Amino acid sequence: MISQAEYVARQGSSCPECGREDVDGGPFTSEGCEAWQALVCLSCGFSWFDVFERSRYEVEDMIARGVTQEQLEQAATEAGVDVGRRLRPEGRGFRFTLSLIGERYRRRSHRGRRIAAVCYHGHYAFMEALFRQVPTAVIVSALARYDSVESFRRKAPASYDEACFCEMGSGHD
Repeated sequence: MISQAEYVARQGSSCPECGREDVDGGPFTSEGCEAWQALVCLSCGFSWFDVFERSRYEVEDMIARGVTQEQLEQAATEAGVDVGRRLRPEGRGFRFTLSLIGERYRRRSHRGRRIAAVCYHGHYAFMEALFRQVPTAVIVSALARYDSVESFRRKAPASYDEACFCEMGSGHD
């Protein structure tokens, strides 16, 4: 069996018992400042918990490069969200957080509580509108980096629809 320090150094990518990388995991569970995931080695059958401790927070900002402020605002209007409240220049682009206009894209927490944040469907609609205007735009979100409209179409459906907790559910227009 490998040591705790070696397990952490390997970033939890292998079985602590046999060292193989044939590992499968269940859902994450959390309480207080800890989260954990039950894992099992598919090679030797050893099971364990991967434990995570809260170390920081990250703001849900997005960064867009290769676009103008007017293009960002137009895409937001088309999608039914707002970028104006926290829109600010950064390097060769802009940093911003989408905010709600009305109820259409109101996000829900994992417990079903309505929160004042744009759901993933709203983010998708905004990015789709921006890429229609500027196919060569670069968008960096909390979930992914999209270097073009092609990378957006390839990556976004899985990463956004599956992550959404809104009233509309998955697959809405």
